[in-house]
Formats: sequence, C-alpha cells, structure tokens
Amino acid sequence: MSARRLLAIIELGGYPNYAALYQQLGFEAEICVSMRKALAAIQRHPPDVIVCEFNYQSDFGNYIQ
Repeated sequence: MSARRLLAIIELGGYPNYAALYQQLGFEAEICVSMRKALAAIQRHPPDVIVCEFNYQSDFGNYIQ
C-alpha cells in the first residue's frame, strides 16, 4: 500500500516545518509556497489531505467604505 499524500501550502512562512511529523504519521508530503504551485500539484497528483496556513487580518475590513 502506498503512503497517503499530503499537500502543505505555506505562502507566508514563519511556521514550523512539520515535514518530519507528516512522514511519521504515514504521509508522503509535498510542500508548496504559492497557491499557483499548489493548484498545479492538486491537478497533477490529488492529495488525500491538504494542510494550509491561515493568516487572518481583521484590518482588511477597515478599508471598505
């Protein structure tokens, strides 16, 4: 049985590298640093799991009038 595929999308960085943890949990991990590359990876080899960063900035709403 082949390893389950995991796609990690890390655009901004500053997060710990969990590649060793993913491997320990039985995943074959691919890490993408842009959404464009992530979309290409999803089309090329659909992953079983997607992990991505979430950067919430509440000040974006302040600019809408």
